[in-house]
Amino acid sequence: MNYYEVLGVESTATAEEIKEAYRNKAKELHPDTLPIDVNETVRKLAEEKFKELNHAYEILSDADKKREYDAELIHLQRTDLIKKIGDFFDNGQLSEAVECAKRLHALLSEDAECCDIYAEVLQASAIAFAETNTAENLTQAKEYLTTALEVVKSAEIKNQITANLELLKSRTGTSGGRERREGETPAIKITTERALQMLRGGEAGIKAWNQFRKMESYVPSLEGVDLSGQNLRNANLSEANLKNSNFKQAVLGVVIFSNSNLVECDFTDAKLYNTNFNNSDLKNSKFIQASFTEVNFNSADLESADLTSVLCYSSSFANANLQNAILNQSRGFILTFYKHRYSEDIRFIAAVDYVTNTSENGRDSKFIDKYKEYQKTDFQGANLSGASVIGANLQECNLEGANLTNTNFSNANLYRANLKNTIIANTDFRGTDLRKADLTGANAYYFAFHDNAQVSGTIGID
Repeated sequence: MNYYEVLGVESTATAEEIKEAYRNKAKELHPDTLPIDVNETVRKLAEEKFKELNHAYEILSDADKKREYDAELIHLQRTDLIKKIGDFFDNGQLSEAVECAKRLHALLSEDAECCDIYAEVLQASAIAFAETNTAENLTQAKEYLTTALEVVKSAEIKNQITANLELLKSRTGTSGGRERREGETPAIKITTERALQMLRGGEAGIKAWNQFRKMESYVPSLEGVDLSGQNLRNANLSEANLKNSNFKQAVLGVVIFSNSNLVECDFTDAKLYNTNFNNSDLKNSKFIQASFTEVNFNSADLESADLTSVLCYSSSFANANLQNAILNQSRGFILTFYKHRYSEDIRFIAAVDYVTNTSENGRDSKFIDKYKEYQKTDFQGANLSGASVIGANLQECNLEGANLTNTNFSNANLYRANLKNTIIANTDFRGTDLRKADLTGANAYYFAFHDNAQVSGTIGID
């Protein structure tokens, strides 16, 4: 019950206005004004209404009670508006979300969270307008971003909005919503600093970055940038210069790095899924304890890269250069599917069990009861010469035609691996599990074997 509405006044009403409103309402609603023979139900309803009126006046006429009630009312209104904004946003009703956010800001213009909510809603709406790429909508987008900059409190969100506004200006020039004509030079170039603001700007920032990549042919230098811990999902970083950049503990889902310079980058403990490194330069990069799920390293240059203790599932290194790379203790080079549903969590847990609890035929009976369908990691045609793969689990992987010159597979698990037509010269398989591996055409007599190498059922060394 809103006591101001009961009295018919605004929440900004003065004590005298509240008193006057009460007198007028009391005359109108007093039960004594009803006819004597009125229906009992109607009389009781009138009494309830008059009781509500008296209670509302009692609260609003007392300064302390009114102060406490106002605080409670604002809290309720705040909660209700935030919920409505979220609902509108989820349903794609951005104009309605903007109106609610505007009301929220008007209600609590000094509340930092409310200011930031308003700014973020304006920013999201601006991005939506900009995507349509008409002069009118670009003008509206600029107005929204300008207002957002005026109200925002969070430094991080402010950086996002600033980057988006600068990006918009680079498309429209400084004259407002005029679209840049074909062949015109952008008024403002996206610098490394502005690019970094977008890439650190969460989902909205990534969308703005990808929009920039669609509109412009140049890519600012990103050499040496720090993107550690960032969620870069869906970012287009193809053909970028990211040499010596930091991606430690970053989430790199569906990121495109194809044809990029990633020399000496650090991906330690990063999470990569559906990531594309096709034809990228990753020499001397670090992927220590990183996790790969369906990652494309085809034709990538991973010379001297450190992939120690990586978890890898259904990824492809076809025709990649892994010369002198380190893959020691890497494991899980297989993707598992649960019989009833696919689960990333199950996939990671199962892979660890799979490494240690393997039966004679390479698959633990309890494991195979629950899992089916295996997708192997592909190293076909890759150059692994001089690589260190000590203790790694490459079970059932495809290494057909790979260059294994001076490669050290000691104590590695190559059960059922496809080693057909591999290039062999002083390859070390001491203590390696080669059971049921296929070495057809691989010139097995060049292997450096050891007594504890397991070759039961191995094909191609009859």
